[in-house]
Amino acid sequence: MDIRQLRYLSSAARSGSLTHAAKEHHVSVQAVSKGVADLEREVGTPLLTRDNRGVRPTALERAFLERTRDVLEGFSALQAFVANIPGAMCDVVAGDAAGRLLVAFCAPAFTNAERIMQKLSRFLSHATGVRLELFVSPLDDALAALDAGAVDAVITIGTHRSAQTTCTVIGSLPTGIAVRDDHPLTRQRAVALADLAPYPVIWAEPFDGARESVLARYLAQGLASPVIHVDTPAVGAGGRTSRAIDEGERARAYSMMVYLPALKRPFPGCRALPIATPDQIPVPICLVAKTDAPGPALTAFTERIPKVLASFSRSDVSDEAVRATAPAGAPAAVDGSPAPSSIEDPTAPIPPAA
Repeated sequence: MDIRQLRYLSSAARSGSLTHAAKEHHVSVQAVSKGVADLEREVGTPLLTRDNRGVRPTALERAFLERTRDVLEGFSALQAFVANIPGAMCDVVAGDAAGRLLVAFCAPAFTNAERIMQKLSRFLSHATGVRLELFVSPLDDALAALDAGAVDAVITIGTHRSAQTTCTVIGSLPTGIAVRDDHPLTRQRAVALADLAPYPVIWAEPFDGARESVLARYLAQGLASPVIHVDTPAVGAGGRTSRAIDEGERARAYSMMVYLPALKRPFPGCRALPIATPDQIPVPICLVAKTDAPGPALTAFTERIPKVLASFSRSDVSDEAVRATAPAGAPAAVDGSPAPSSIEDPTAPIPPAA
């Protein structure tokens, strides 16, 4: 079976008409009929009942469609992702390819990363007026993709400079920690370095090993917490921990991170707390791109993103904040769906694309 057959079947079952399905996919009725018939032959049983009024799904086809929904949605998301890859040979909306950016966001792999990046992409697309797709990647992989022309830019925490790239500081963000919901420090609204000293801190390779990582900055300033070294898995690949972490350590440990008030729950079962003002060390957020002349989309994004990042350091990212940062004519979202007014609760369901 192939994806076209599944799409033809889904459209025909939804509309009750092979003709409507053909119009939806811009093909002939014969193509839809043949695709559905070939699929039925492969499955070994009819999936549509045909009569004078059109078509309707059989009982088996209803169960079949339930199992194809995620496949179709996943394939559409994959197509949208590929369409954003610079130089990709695929269909995109006419006149829109030059205005899209694919940007690697350098951070450790984490739970719900794809969902959070989707919501953040939609928010930033609306706020900057540039169609954007973000994905999480280790720094080395992201820079390799940039060098190969597979991504338009890389967002890093801390600066990164080389002869082949430009590094533009697009803002700074406050810092904080991530802890489990049952951690003793959750009783506080903010934490000082002295508060952290009794608790172990996670050093996650390769991210915390970077010279300008959040954790490296605080250790240089005298953070006294015992350090637990772990290796984080690369996105899409396996990994290993440097040593086993027992449950007692896990319950008491914390991780250093940038602190976004709009993302107070970065992971399920965890919450973020800001570092108290006297000990606060903001970190620069940088946009790394190739030294070649940037296109209009990247230029516009570079000019507009500092104002958006400044809004992230406030206590909320409200409707008013979005309207204040969004330029005239900003797209509703990267896929045309309504833009979120904030990125609060990133694990909430994402509306389907229009």
